[in-house]
Amino acid sequence: MTRKLIHTPDYLIAVDDSEIKKGDYRLNTQKGYVKIVKNKPGYYNRRNDVFKKVIGHLPLNNSPALEGVALLPSYLLEEKGT
Repeated sequence: MTRKLIHTPDYLIAVDDSEIKKGDYRLNTQKGYVKIVKNKPGYYNRRNDVFKKVIGHLPLNNSPALEGVALLPSYLLEEKGT
């Protein structure tokens, strides 16, 4: 399982390659946005080159927290140079 930290304008996001299920948050790595999966998780799993499961996050710029997703420690911002 590959895990990565990805910085978007609204979040510092931890993602991995695990199976995306209904109710999970997914990151579109090409466009940089996060959405909750409401239906058809199979599509996102087949396109795992573009979509990654969000396993942790740190809201930036007053963005809302993602309900049910672990919060990352704020010291990671210093490591990313933000």
